[in-house]
Amino acid sequence: MGSRGTPRVSMIRLSCRKADTITPYPIKEQSMLMNTIPVYAPLDDVKKEIWEGDLLVFRNRNGSCYRVAKAAWWEDELFCLEVRRFQGVVAVPLKQVVSQFSGKIDVYEVNPENYWANYDRKSANRYLKNITFSKSDRRGAVLEALLNLRLRLFGTKKINTAGAPYSAEAIRLADRLGGGVDPLPDRVNVGIEPCDLKTSSLYRYRFTLR
Repeated sequence: MGSRGTPRVSMIRLSCRKADTITPYPIKEQSMLMNTIPVYAPLDDVKKEIWEGDLLVFRNRNGSCYRVAKAAWWEDELFCLEVRRFQGVVAVPLKQVVSQFSGKIDVYEVNPENYWANYDRKSANRYLKNITFSKSDRRGAVLEALLNLRLRLFGTKKINTAGAPYSAEAIRLADRLGGGVDPLPDRVNVGIEPCDLKTSSLYRYRFTLR
């Protein structure tokens, strides 16, 4: 849903309308305000407002984000598209995911008000879908997990030996190389965490799914 270059129009009444007002880039102050005021919405009510490539941020019981994905449309079905560490690219119907994580999935629109006119949300999702994990990537991920477990026991700094990107790193690459806009231009791609993405001005909080 949604087309490149077309600003979206909200069909729901937000509890904090002032915070939803568009401000010029950078929009740090607006993003900070929106992130402190959750707007809960049933998926059936806001499904059509979730566009291709929007960011899905998962929060734990403490409110900390630990997982990110992108929204993807296949015909009339909305999916949660993500790159998992040991599995590669996985697509699950968003309705099924929300039933498991009700009230814990925040939706961030990508490219608010089409500020970056060259951003291509469909190409970003295509890039994400095409990320492949080889057998050596999977072996590397297992080796990394074992090494970091051992290193934590001895208080040594964590290392990264995996090949193919996953989670937040994969989404950052998809938006940078596929979509044409780097959400974190001042950061290298190693060590990108889910919480880093939601601070980018490329994404703006919309609502939390129930």
